[in-house]
Amino acid sequence: ESVVDRLPLLFGMPKVSPSFIFDSFTRKENFCNINIIPNWLYEKYRYLICFQRISSAGKLTDGTYAKEWPKHLTNEFIQLCHEFKIGVINIEPADKNQLPYDYDISHLNIKDVACAFKSVNAFVGIDSCFGHACALTKIPSITLYTFNGIKKDRIFEYLPISMNYSIIPAYLNSKKISAIKVFTILQEIILGDRKLEDGYISLKEKKKESILSLLFNQFCTAVIKKYFLKRKDEIYVCFRTWRLKS
Repeated sequence: ESVVDRLPLLFGMPKVSPSFIFDSFTRKENFCNINIIPNWLYEKYRYLICFQRISSAGKLTDGTYAKEWPKHLTNEFIQLCHEFKIGVINIEPADKNQLPYDYDISHLNIKDVACAFKSVNAFVGIDSCFGHACALTKIPSITLYTFNGIKKDRIFEYLPISMNYSIIPAYLNSKKISAIKVFTILQEIILGDRKLEDGYISLKEKKKESILSLLFNQFCTAVIKKYFLKRKDEIYVCFRTWRLKS
C-alpha cells in the first residue's frame, strides 16, 4: 500500500527502488503476531537460533543432498552452542530427529518459519532463501554455501540482501567449513562484537564487495598455500555481506 501511495497515477512515474520496497516491508509491525517458540526454551537457554543443515529439495539419487553440512560438524556445532547456552531449533523436515536439536518446527510452512525468526537471535543454514527471509524480519543470518553448482564469480547474485554473513569454502567443499568457525562468527554476532549491515544492500554493491573479497582471498590463499600448507583445499574463501557502521 505504501508503495502504491507514492506512485503518481499518470505520467512521470518514478522508478520504485528495491531499497524502498525493502524499507517499507521491514517497517510493518504486523508481519507476524503469533508465538511459535515455547516459553520453556527461553527459560532454559540464554539465546536461541534457527538452523538448517540440509535442503530436502536437493536430494540426490544416492540419498545425499546437493546442499548439506556434514552431520559430524553439525553435531560439534550444536555442542558448542549448548556450552554457550544457545538453543538450536531445526527447520528442515528431512533432518528431524537426526541430531540433538532442542526443538523442531520443520512441520511449519515457510511463512510460519519466517515468523519464528522474529523470536530468535539468529539463523544459521545452507540456503540463502532463509537468509533473505531473515533480512526482511531484521534477524541476523549466517549462510553456509555448500552447493558446487554455483559459480563463484556469480555468487553475489545469491547473497542475502541484509543482515548476513556468508561463508563460501574453498572449492565449495562443505567439509571445510569447521564448526568452530561458524560458532565463533555466531557468537560475535550475538554478543554485538560483529555488526551486520541492517539496511538494504543492492546487487551492485554485493557484486563489487564480493569480487573484491574474492580477489583478496585468492591472493591470501595463494600465499598461504605456497608457504604454509601442503594440501590445496584447506583455505576458506569468505564473503561478508555486511559493512561496519561508523
